Amino acid sequence: MLLKNCIIVGLGGICGSLLRWLLLFLNPGDLGVYWLIFLENTAGSLLLCFFINGPFRAKKWSDSAVLFAGSGMLGSFTTFSTYILQTITLSAVDISISVLYMSGSVASGIIFGFIGWRFGARVLAHQSEGEISRKKE
Repeated sequence: MLLKNCIIVGLGGICGSLLRWLLLFLNPGDLGVYWLIFLENTAGSLLLCFFINGPFRAKKWSDSAVLFAGSGMLGSFTTFSTYILQTITLSAVDISISVLYMSGSVASGIIFGFIGWRFGARVLAHQSEGEISRKKE
């Protein structure tokens, strides 16, 4: 059963990531790519929340269809949609924890993204220096 579910999620993931790539392939250049990603994240949030709160809750879809469309396709199309779904679900339990989760996720994403960005630049610079010194020898 686990293997079957992994295959279903994987096939959905292939479809979602191809859809994401196709959308970004339409890149109009400059800042246009940001609007495409914004659209992608917004659409993914709408669709995932709709499917989880609509057809899935009403048992209109099989578990396999939910795994394919939700975890697989929309999960690989955008992880932002999962973040929004978790925030909304958590707000039903405790709104203050939901706000903390939401703001903490954004803040930590920005902070650790910046750290990763800087670390990557340093590694690249260090590798470039090593290549230059080897060429001089």
